[in-house]
Amino acid sequence: MDVFVKINSLNKSEYTIKEINNHFKEYGIITLIFIISFISLIPTPLGPILTPFGLSVTSAIFAVFIFLLSVQLLFNKKTPYLPEFINKKKINVTFLKTKKAKKISSYIEKIKVIFKSRLTKLLNPVSKRVTSIVFIILTLIMMIPIVLTNFVPGLMISLVSLSLLLNDGLLFLFFLIISVIIIVLYYFIFKKLINIFV
Repeated sequence: MDVFVKINSLNKSEYTIKEINNHFKEYGIITLIFIISFISLIPTPLGPILTPFGLSVTSAIFAVFIFLLSVQLLFNKKTPYLPEFINKKKINVTFLKTKKAKKISSYIEKIKVIFKSRLTKLLNPVSKRVTSIVFIILTLIMMIPIVLTNFVPGLMISLVSLSLLLNDGLLFLFFLIISVIIIVLYYFIFKKLINIFV
């Protein structure tokens, strides 16, 4: 089953993280990371706790979810595992049925055309470990409660993981390099902000 069909098959308004994990776990960790990072790109109503900082509670939960999956990818785990306190968290998924969600989904479907099976030797266990480290850093950026720290890292995680899923070593390398450049840019931006406010 196509992952977007699987996403659309979430027919309840609210799910626990455990239910979402069980819904997608047949696809493996990389696919789970793609699905969750894709969902994190869809605008959601801001949660009450982190609203003043421009970050929704839902986005923060997704970032933690991807972080934990990336750590497991680093250690070459096959079956995703999440601690119980994360599994119990509930997420309202009605935003997946919005026009914006459908528009983003259609964009991803169009982008898939450019992916081809090539340079597959680049998609080896070592490169996947490097990818997991990059994902871990990107999710840490996503957790920072500042506007615009969620979309760009989430987009790069989606594109890198999609490259892995579609066995495109060329685009995998391209998006991975872009991700590293983005991490470096965020580092200098945060450093500048710290120097201004401290």
